[in-house]
Amino acid sequence: PCQWSTAPFEIMLWGALLILFLLELTWSRDWAKFGATCKRFWPVWGFVLLAAVSAFWSVQWQITVYKTGVLLLTTLVAVYFGESETFSGMLRFLTWFMGGVVLLSYVFVLFLPQISIMHDPFYLGAWNGIFWHRNYLGCFAALAAGLALLHLLQWRSLLRWQRLLTILLLVSSVLLVVKSKSATGLITLLALIAACVLLALWLKWGHHLRRRDYAWILGVLGLVAVLILVNLNFLFGLLGRNTSLTGRVPMWSYVYHNLFAQRPLLGYGYQAIWALDGIRNQLGDIFHWDSVVMGDNGLVDMALHLGVVGLVYLFILFIEAVFRSFRCLREQRQAESFLPLLLLLFTLVGNIALSLFLQSETFVWALLVASQIPLLAHARLRVKLWN
Repeated sequence: PCQWSTAPFEIMLWGALLILFLLELTWSRDWAKFGATCKRFWPVWGFVLLAAVSAFWSVQWQITVYKTGVLLLTTLVAVYFGESETFSGMLRFLTWFMGGVVLLSYVFVLFLPQISIMHDPFYLGAWNGIFWHRNYLGCFAALAAGLALLHLLQWRSLLRWQRLLTILLLVSSVLLVVKSKSATGLITLLALIAACVLLALWLKWGHHLRRRDYAWILGVLGLVAVLILVNLNFLFGLLGRNTSLTGRVPMWSYVYHNLFAQRPLLGYGYQAIWALDGIRNQLGDIFHWDSVVMGDNGLVDMALHLGVVGLVYLFILFIEAVFRSFRCLREQRQAESFLPLLLLLFTLVGNIALSLFLQSETFVWALLVASQIPLLAHARLRVKLWN
């Protein structure tokens, strides 16, 4: 059976968002422009269509229909936001938005510790802030730190109070990652900091680099990646973890052989399988956990939802977004132009041990969609100039 305990409240929230979105679109009178942007973004609508069609083979078609509606609305709002903002405006908005998330988390810890600090023996003392679990606080605090650091790379264009607030956000976000005791959050934080440092070096000296130099840099990065893979046990040991990722790897193996193998091509329907209490409780009993609510990996969950077809489609969208983002950064050479790549990196690293992508929320999906919209306009302008 499937539980719908929070569905009425969620439907009310999404309905309110839909009304506000339609009012904004009506007042701005941008229907034609918005429609043209949506038309150019057709590959993403193909993914939304696949999610909708999966209701025909879904094990819980009601869940799939509802979640597809949420996905559609989120994508529409994200497209409109991306169309209305430049990279600079988007970075500024996201930085202060995440600043609000960080501030609220501290407020909850100070005044509502009974719900913002975890009391489970396994996670005892770990902060979860305004989120339901410490890993989400760790990951999104890492994102806040990455956005703050990227914002600081625009140092000359910032006023003094903006610099001070951004530095405060960076420090407080890093502290939240530490207090969350989340290895996933810490790894995500290190990845985003490393990316921003490399960006700063490239912006300063990148114009001196030739193709041969880029080949050397890629070689060094590849060597570093190999060394990390070879020494995974040691590195995870430094974080108090092991290569089983706190039991996730054995669970993924079980899910692959006993769930995915039964429906490998098209999956169980978009967002449907984790709504089945029987499967959730069964996995919890097998691995001695509480009821399992997700696969704790974005790729695992997508494979269960939409099978190999959905996984390959999503992979193509991701690779296309990476190439589009790199091309724009190389041509514009601005700190804010790195925003799409920063969000893609956050999604890639965060989803290794956490389902950040279209499982428990659609915020990350909205960020990716919105950040790709200015790239479409940039590509269109480049084609016009070429012609």
